[in-house]
This record gives sequence, C-alpha cells and structure tokens, in this order.
Amino acid sequence: MVTEQYIQQQLALRQQRERDVQCREARCQAQQNVKVFVWVTEGSDPELYELQDELVWPHLKLTPKVLQELGFLALGDLGPCRLKMYMKELGVWSIVKQDQVFTVVEEECIFLKGLSVTDPPNFSRLLSTAKRTNGPHLHKNIAYE
Repeated sequence: MVTEQYIQQQLALRQQRERDVQCREARCQAQQNVKVFVWVTEGSDPELYELQDELVWPHLKLTPKVLQELGFLALGDLGPCRLKMYMKELGVWSIVKQDQVFTVVEEECIFLKGLSVTDPPNFSRLLSTAKRTNGPHLHKNIAYE
C-alpha cells in the first residue's frame, strides 16, 4: 500500500536529486570559462574578458556576438571580421576570421589583437604569467614542478 508518508518521502528524494543535478551542472559550468586578453587598437592597454556563455566546452567560436563583446565589431555589425590570435605552440600571431572555432585549454588564456596592432603593450609580461598555473599540476605544468 502506498501511504501519504511514502509519497512525501519519494517527492523529497526527487527534489533532492534535482537540486544535486543543478548543483553539479553549476559547478561544472563555473569551471568552464576562458580568459581573453584583447588589444583592439595600437597602444591601448589590454582588456581582460572572461567568456562563459559563448563556450560549448571545450570549444570557442568567434561569432559576431563574441566579437562585439570583445570590441572588434560595432554593435549591430555582423562582419566579416578578421583579427590576430597568438598561437602559443608556434610562438606567432596568426590571422583568424569570424566564425572560426578553437579548442580551449583549461586554465590557459587567449590573446587577440586587431590587425593594425603591431606591438601590444604588456604582451610579454602577460604571456609569461599566463604560462604559470595557480597550483602544482604534474600533467599540465611539469616544467614548473
């Protein structure tokens, strides 16, 4: 026989499971973000953006919305837009275009600059500090351990 108490217990258990799922999803989403340093014009200091909604982990797509948020496209402008992205593995700036998709590495920053920017201020300092992670990590940061 199903009693009122049993129904209440099952309802409470279901609600607890739903809260647990929401908590896990929020915790996971909080970790899934990327920091982007941006130089839009020559001589300007870098702007730091933290993107989260635009990520489909672990991928970031340079949509018009993202480029507007970063300051590369004017509000309402849909492009096309080209800019330069620093490729750490090659040590060079590469031209990228709107709607390209990139794989994001956890705890690493992305560096973007406008095509007209030749020498982004503080880039070397930011690059050297971005390579060091916050804590020890033998798989991702073996050189510093």
